[in-house]
Amino acid sequence: METKGYTVAGGNEKGRRFHQLSNPFGLYVTNERVGKVIAGGNDSGSAADQLSFPNDVVLDEEDDSLIIADSGNRRVVRWARRNATSGTTIISDIDCIGVVVDGSGALYVVDRIRLEVKKYRKGYTMGTIVAGRNGKGEAFNQLSSPAYAFVDQNHSVQATIVAGGNGQGSDVNQLLRPIGIVVDRMGNVYVADRCNNRIMRWLKDELHGSVIIDNSAHGSLVHELSYPEAVSFDRQGNLYVVDKDHSSVQKFNIT
Repeated sequence: METKGYTVAGGNEKGRRFHQLSNPFGLYVTNERVGKVIAGGNDSGSAADQLSFPNDVVLDEEDDSLIIADSGNRRVVRWARRNATSGTTIISDIDCIGVVVDGSGALYVVDRIRLEVKKYRKGYTMGTIVAGRNGKGEAFNQLSSPAYAFVDQNHSVQATIVAGGNGQGSDVNQLLRPIGIVVDRMGNVYVADRCNNRIMRWLKDELHGSVIIDNSAHGSLVHELSYPEAVSFDRQGNLYVVDKDHSSVQKFNIT
């Protein structure tokens, strides 16, 4: 599959200017066209107007605010998207890495140390465990180094393998340190296969995946992928990939 990509954010070496990124992680796609600081940007720290190693971000469309996994401060913060000078801590004492909001406004947070995913109903500070918290392992009630999450339209919590599960490797039924994940409207699963430097797609109910983006097929305006992190779709079906080592976000038309 020949899949061309284009740089839509960063790609101008590491830095702090509006056209640069530095070791990007999480990703959320909106219709914004111009880069600007809307949260943090006041050096690393724990004050209300600071962030420390933010790992993931999601937009709460109901009140137009960002929810950020502020992992260095072990907290989840809410930051108004427009004209805000500081954020509000909504969950503390959590080793957060991934955050996602479902259609009802409930927040799901991935805890990388406790090896669990918790669900927080809107307005609540106490969460309910929906995945993991049974030690590190490969059983369906266990997790091992969880990172990002995605909630489908059914808000499913029953554990089933939808990609990989055949040991570490580079075959089409394997993954090597997968991290980002997103599901399209047809139930197909897309995975950032981090250490294989590729994006995989598992069609619904298939046992083998297919490589849709790797370093053998790329356009002239895109770097070869190096440690892809988060993945996300826009409303037109374009796929966005965070390329950590190249400090950029790439856009791919995979139709």
